[in-house]
Amino acid sequence: MRQKLTIILLWAATTLCLAETPQERFDSLTNRLACVLAGTTQQMEIASTSNRWIVTADTMTYTVHGESKTGEYASRTHEETGPRHRGFILDVNLLPLNPCCYEAGQLHRRPCWTDYVWHGCSDETNYIHVVFKIGNGMSEDLKKKIITEIER
Repeated sequence: MRQKLTIILLWAATTLCLAETPQERFDSLTNRLACVLAGTTQQMEIASTSNRWIVTADTMTYTVHGESKTGEYASRTHEETGPRHRGFILDVNLLPLNPCCYEAGQLHRRPCWTDYVWHGCSDETNYIHVVFKIGNGMSEDLKKKIITEIER
């Protein structure tokens, strides 16, 4: 009897977690990330809507060459905002369902920063997509805390 009760409770908890919608997961994720960032002394700008949350700290505009999925660089350059050495850009989106070219949790090294790309918690219409641009000199502790919250 005790074993059956344990199994039923585990099933109920799993079902409740899976029943969480992408919008609820988006709200939960942005709230958790806000708590992590509240503990830093770095000056940040936060912009948010019902389906996008962007935090920027110590950024600048770079002139970069575009890169294809095969790793080839384009001859033309374009301007892109990225983090300075100790800065970051954290962009959390709730997007219409669309297959991603990156695997969840993938690091993509760029000349001046690293992109951490994550996506998950999808239903038939939406999914959460996160791009975390990490300056090469960003605090390892803060970086680990942010990535831990994203993957949770």
